[in-house]
Amino acid sequence: REIYLEGEAFFEVKQDTSRPFIVHSGNISTTVLGTKFNVSAFPNEKNIAVSLVEGSVKVSKEESGTIENIVLLQPDQQLVYNIEREIGTVEQFDLQEATGWKENKLIFRKEPFANVFVKLERTYGIKFELKDKSFSNQKITANFQNASFWTVSEALKKLTGLQYKTIKENNETKKIVFYKK
Repeated sequence: REIYLEGEAFFEVKQDTSRPFIVHSGNISTTVLGTKFNVSAFPNEKNIAVSLVEGSVKVSKEESGTIENIVLLQPDQQLVYNIEREIGTVEQFDLQEATGWKENKLIFRKEPFANVFVKLERTYGIKFELKDKSFSNQKITANFQNASFWTVSEALKKLTGLQYKTIKENNETKKIVFYKK
């Protein structure tokens, strides 16, 4: 039982020692030992994150046919693996922040504005753009549940003091551009 993941997915897998369940994300493999876990492995991002909710998983690195074990995660541990530097760190994680997307929750805790836009684009399928790049590293802390992109845009406007405009094509919103007044 093997899958190849590009993006993000939450898994709930029953143990079957005769047929291990393996998730391949780039050159990282997560072997399931009966568990609930989340894998975030989006293209063009510098990190792959494996977040263990319950059970256990073994995370390995594959390179040129050789497999190198990185870590055996325990519940409430997350491996953040930097693809370029080929270094992984294990840390505690916030369950809602890592898996809230399954219940249409967006949770940002001191998240740089530029990263917030990446997550919003994935969630809503609309391009979010920041005209004044000096705001890119401004930290955003906010929680949204089942919120429309209009609600989120209004909240970000109030949090940052920026204005925004929408760009439409064929009467459909394609982009939201934030700018300094």
